[in-house]
Amino acid sequence: MMSPDEKMDLAKMAETDAKKYFNCGKFELALENYHKALRYDRESAVLFSNRAMCYLKLRRYYEAITDCNRALQIDPSMIKAYYRRGLASSELYRYRSALEDFEKVLIETPGDVFVNRHVDKIKSMIESDTRVDLILHNKPIVYRSRTPMITMNDCARKHSGSIIPQAN
Repeated sequence: MMSPDEKMDLAKMAETDAKKYFNCGKFELALENYHKALRYDRESAVLFSNRAMCYLKLRRYYEAITDCNRALQIDPSMIKAYYRRGLASSELYRYRSALEDFEKVLIETPGDVFVNRHVDKIKSMIESDTRVDLILHNKPIVYRSRTPMITMNDCARKHSGSIIPQAN
């Protein structure tokens, strides 16, 4: 069995490797090393927040939000976790959540140009995007396709020997 010091050493080594991979743009390898680091240190808000950044780079937004939530459970004052969760939320059209997170960041860093740009962008999206009313009220989004919907029965009619029984 490993001592707590040995676990922390292994977590730090994996975190160092993860940072190196991340800085080289090798986000999958960075992600693997953050997974490894978190096996040894489950109470590091920084590790969860950094792994969330990997998920963002890989466009895995739900996982990014989950890791940011965990980071904020550990350290509710972690500004980077709010910022990263805001980025992920905005990519998922969760504008209200994103706006709330960015506004929390602005309380701590009111002159942050990047965050102010995100807030302005989200506010303009809210004004111009018809889907936002549905999103803000937690109603399901209905996307309309330009191609007609094909049902299983349509396919069965076109193909003989189908496994779908035909009504006579």
